[in-house]
Amino acid sequence: MPISPAVRRSWVWFDPTASTQVHASTLIGALPSQSSQPSQTSQSGQLLAAWFTGSREGAPDTGIALAHHSGDDAGWQEPRVLARTGAEAHWNPVLAIGPDGRVWLFFKRGNTIQGWRTWVRTSADGQDWDAEVELPGRPGGGPVKNQPLLLADGSWLAPSSVELRTGAGRDRWDAMVDVSLDRGASWSAHPIPLDHADTDGAGIIQPALLAPAGGPPSRTDPVVALCRSSAGRVYRSTSVDGRRWAVAEPTDLPNNNSGLDAVRLPSGRIVCAHNPSERNWGPRCPLVLSASDDGGRHWRQIAELEDGTSAMPGPVRPDEVHGVAGQGEYSYPTIIRAGERLLISYTWQRIGIALAEIPVAAVAG
Repeated sequence: MPISPAVRRSWVWFDPTASTQVHASTLIGALPSQSSQPSQTSQSGQLLAAWFTGSREGAPDTGIALAHHSGDDAGWQEPRVLARTGAEAHWNPVLAIGPDGRVWLFFKRGNTIQGWRTWVRTSADGQDWDAEVELPGRPGGGPVKNQPLLLADGSWLAPSSVELRTGAGRDRWDAMVDVSLDRGASWSAHPIPLDHADTDGAGIIQPALLAPAGGPPSRTDPVVALCRSSAGRVYRSTSVDGRRWAVAEPTDLPNNNSGLDAVRLPSGRIVCAHNPSERNWGPRCPLVLSASDDGGRHWRQIAELEDGTSAMPGPVRPDEVHGVAGQGEYSYPTIIRAGERLLISYTWQRIGIALAEIPVAAVAG
């Protein structure tokens, strides 16, 4: 499948000659100072994007960069670093509009994944930010890649996971949902059960949470969690309240053990951005959209965002590109709906953060 003609790509950040890599972007629109419906401009209204940047993933010099797009022809502002200590690695930022109406920026700090702690900064407008504070609750809790989900009863659900080395020759990964009932002041962990004995590899991590299609969660219309896995397939779990989760089971959606994200359309259709390889630690190209009309059980591919043939912007020579570590990589998407468009930010060969736009009508079925 070639890149879908309805897809338009632009750049949040691109610098092939820089001495840094970039990865794991996060994206939000409809900032608190706006109405709930972003204006339709070249970038579908105001946007914020963040990612981690440094000499390499996991290096102590990594930090969290943030860029703002005002929704006009000026494009994206120059990124600024919002978090960096110089002493420990920074990872996986997650932007969200909190129950308090403020912008929240979650991110991880720690030189190993097992040693992660979660920090957060908040802002009233996405421009001026409070000082960073450690998130209360278990160390490393809160969202690990994808955005929290706010339910109608005020529960704030953070899709989370842990990656542990068991010492038995096999890592163990488990997904969970951290729940706050007091607008982020405190959190409690609720596991997504998994039958490890019947699952290839380490397990499941990095859920994406989907709100019910028709209102409050119920047995027939639950909250859905879609999890990255080591078993070649996305795993799915459901909950009627965000706290008690069904045992996660494999779907027919391919997963290469890399990050994914999903959004539910007004029709109830779920659209997932992912790499479609079925191999554990498989290729991160192409990057596609797949759709499910039965709550995430069954899927079909509907659009391709990257196929490895898209060009870099400007007159860039191959010998100027430093990002060999990410060559051929189009990964870690974040997908949001902004008005009548879907916006997907993603890693472009570790030397850029790209933004794909596609009309909702093109994927609505």
